[in-house]
Amino acid sequence: MKQAAGRIERLARTLALAGAMLTCGAVAVAQEFSLNGVVTQGLSYDSDLGLDGGSGSFSSITSLGISAGFETDESSGSLSSSVSYRAVFGDDDESDDLEGFRPDLNGSASFNFGRLTLTEAISFRIDNVAFTDFQSDGSINPDGIFTDSDAERLDFSFTQGVGYALSQRNSLNVSAGVSITRFSESDDELEDSDRFFGSVGVSRAVSPRLSIGVSAVASRFTTGTSLDETTGTTVGVNVGFSRSFQEDISFSGSVGVRYVNIVEQVAVLPVGTVETEETNVGATGGFSFSYDVGNTDLSAGLSQVVSPTEDGDIEEATTLNAGLSHAINSRQSFNLGMSFTRRTNISETVGNSGSSEQEFFGQISPTYAYRLTQNWSANLGYAFRVTNDDDGTEFSNSVFLGFSRPLRIFP
Repeated sequence: MKQAAGRIERLARTLALAGAMLTCGAVAVAQEFSLNGVVTQGLSYDSDLGLDGGSGSFSSITSLGISAGFETDESSGSLSSSVSYRAVFGDDDESDDLEGFRPDLNGSASFNFGRLTLTEAISFRIDNVAFTDFQSDGSINPDGIFTDSDAERLDFSFTQGVGYALSQRNSLNVSAGVSITRFSESDDELEDSDRFFGSVGVSRAVSPRLSIGVSAVASRFTTGTSLDETTGTTVGVNVGFSRSFQEDISFSGSVGVRYVNIVEQVAVLPVGTVETEETNVGATGGFSFSYDVGNTDLSAGLSQVVSPTEDGDIEEATTLNAGLSHAINSRQSFNLGMSFTRRTNISETVGNSGSSEQEFFGQISPTYAYRLTQNWSANLGYAFRVTNDDDGTEFSNSVFLGFSRPLRIFP
């Protein structure tokens, strides 16, 4: 466990250094460079933070964030980093597992060379597996992990994209990336995972407001250890489109079919390695809609993806979300967010065709924001969460009060 935790710390330092070097490089080449920060302080109460039938608890979250951006005639990029600390005050032993620091690093860049466009994106996070903090709008991160373990988790991902204009209306797009998750200790609830993915596609601008495209995608997941490893290979084809009806209305989406081959290898002594294999065919894709009408923004989306989970399984997640943002006046605003996700454990079909575990998660979170002064803002939020799985149904009610202050560093 100490060796794994040491590897996480060394990788964290390396990524932090890389982020600092990227920022310095951005300063050197930028025609327009900005550096800003933000300080936030939040207080919250949750009736069941772990959604496991536990007692209520109070939380205090303090965070500091810094963001840098640059832009030239041929390129643009951004880099943001934050660190936050949460203290939890509750009556159960679980509270100790929910405390701790959380650093984040996110960056993106794009470079335009006439017909050729390059894009990069990087993200990094290290935290306690039970760390599920409130966002600035009062909502809770829906992918929080709640276990009895106090292990540290590291998430890292990198994506590289290349676009080439074949003609005035036709373009070719290629992308590839990697996503890595590591835990300082592994057990039945926490398993390391690697994901490699890529896609190639062509698109055509039918009109100034309509574009269509087709793409082929592939990915490979590996979860678990050498003694108990699950591998999933996914290939698929998607057909997509993007349509703007007016300047303030846009609608886009894709639909396709995917094929997943899942292989599970289990070491059984003294027999050796026992291997089971299963295939799964399903739909993939999603749709998104946005509408900007005066002081109100509306959005909605539907997506279905396949990805590995923290406990070494491979799941299909179908998510429906909707949002509303309304500026009451120059100092007040109201936001309403809704998200509903159904997760299906498709790796459970290995050796047991037709049987799979399902889980449902839903969240509704209205928030109210008020600008107290030129620099200080306040957020008051509420979140209702519900989860349902084979163990039953759990509910949670949360309230949140937060204060934030932007920091203009440069220029």
